[in-house]
Amino acid sequence: LGDTLFSDAVAAAADLPGDLRRQIQGLEATHNVAHNGGSPLPEYVSGECEVPPDAVHPVLRRNPLSGEESFFVAPAYVRNIVGLQQDQSDGLLTQLFEHLLQPKYRFTHRWAEGDFIVWDNGRLIHKATTVKMPAGAERVMLRVQTSGTMLDTVSP
Repeated sequence: LGDTLFSDAVAAAADLPGDLRRQIQGLEATHNVAHNGGSPLPEYVSGECEVPPDAVHPVLRRNPLSGEESFFVAPAYVRNIVGLQQDQSDGLLTQLFEHLLQPKYRFTHRWAEGDFIVWDNGRLIHKATTVKMPAGAERVMLRVQTSGTMLDTVSP
């Protein structure tokens, strides 16, 4: 039920125009799962779930194993760029999201019964398109998380 949209944050970072790259070097973004792209999720609005604290992460980070840079910004979770006025932050995030979500970096998985996929959350951002399930429908997902070295901030 529904699709899952993926975007390659490594390919988008590698293809980043030089002026935009210089502008975001060393910047950090505020993330919160409850943000949901500015439309807070119902379970947080209703109080069913407690809104988690914000987390701050670098906008660009480097995988210490592969050496690859990747974006660490997703429209669903990023609220702002730390240290910028909200209008400046919104403008910069719009540029980054437009770059990251270009068709050349995207893949849409159309789910069918029995599908099994694995992806690298350090490389890909993803978003499910299903917001509300039809009555009686069920979407079952199993998640495996690995542990290891944290990704590094990309230095200017």
